[in-house]
Amino acid sequence: MYHYKRKTADERHAEVQDLSRQLEEELLDKLRSGDVAEVLQNMDKFHDYSWKNTMLILMQKPDATMVASYGTWNKDFNRQVDAGQKGIKIICPVKYERTVDQPVIDPDTRMPVLDENGNQQTEKQKVRSISYKVGYVFDVSQTHQIEGKEVIPLSLAKPLNGDLGDRYEDLMTAVREAADPVPIEIKEFPSEANGY
Repeated sequence: MYHYKRKTADERHAEVQDLSRQLEEELLDKLRSGDVAEVLQNMDKFHDYSWKNTMLILMQKPDATMVASYGTWNKDFNRQVDAGQKGIKIICPVKYERTVDQPVIDPDTRMPVLDENGNQQTEKQKVRSISYKVGYVFDVSQTHQIEGKEVIPLSLAKPLNGDLGDRYEDLMTAVREAADPVPIEIKEFPSEANGY
């Protein structure tokens, strides 16, 4: 039986530092190669993630389109991560509270309050802090619908159905005019997406 060994704070810190170093190297490579435009376009795919996590996702799975944690896929989207899939590492903030001794400050003078012996008085206060750890997310392509559960739509866009017949050119003319100056083209591309 496998027993999970909890990581120490130093181990978690080292893991985050290593992932941050990998990110920095990848960013420098992208800047040197001139692929900055590609990086900026790809960042738009992951609107809920920081730019650092977006870059980490793209470094590990460049074709990722929609990512979420294992629990989120299962609980919120009724999807199961496929057996054997490798998680995509990201850096996750961990909020916590700790109790510390804080000096008592006189509200009028803004000076520390002293006791009868001249020592500074303190009081226990809760302080909120953030640390970081490595977490894992999975792309939608690494998941499947859980049989028998409600299908949760993952996109507002739906495939077009039907035949426009001789109205196709009218539609494309309207699309090109609305998109001007962005060029529009139609072609096959290797992805589960229906367009981009």
